[in-house]
Amino acid sequence: MDKIKQLFFKYYELLSYLFFGVLTTAVNVGTFFVLQKFEPGLYVFNNTVAWVVSVLFAFITNKIFVFKSENWHFRFLMKQALWFFGLRVLTLIIDDAIMIVGISLLNQSVTLTKIIDQVIIIVLNFVFSKISFHHKKRSVTD
Repeated sequence: MDKIKQLFFKYYELLSYLFFGVLTTAVNVGTFFVLQKFEPGLYVFNNTVAWVVSVLFAFITNKIFVFKSENWHFRFLMKQALWFFGLRVLTLIIDDAIMIVGISLLNQSVTLTKIIDQVIIIVLNFVFSKISFHHKKRSVTD
């Protein structure tokens, strides 16, 4: 049992990221498909709105639970949020590009394209999240 505990604590960041990443993906995909029900032709718009909702969810869960970033001073929080959202904009561009290529150019189904898209985006977002929350150690007054 101690070995399992050691492994859990050793890989806590990755395991918790995966857990909250699954929830974030569920928020993204759920939001996307709800919007698709109302406006199926606007898949890029729907994908972008789903991205905004899921990135807000991801920022909060990553800050509190995954990377346990406890500094809530306004300046620090704004810097952290800018890094997080700024890097996530890169994945939004990749996300929308995959959707356009998969659906409009390759004539693949929306569902298949969204699944492939999310696998790629999850990996990129993990790397970018680590950068955002471990950018550099800052003091409490930063």
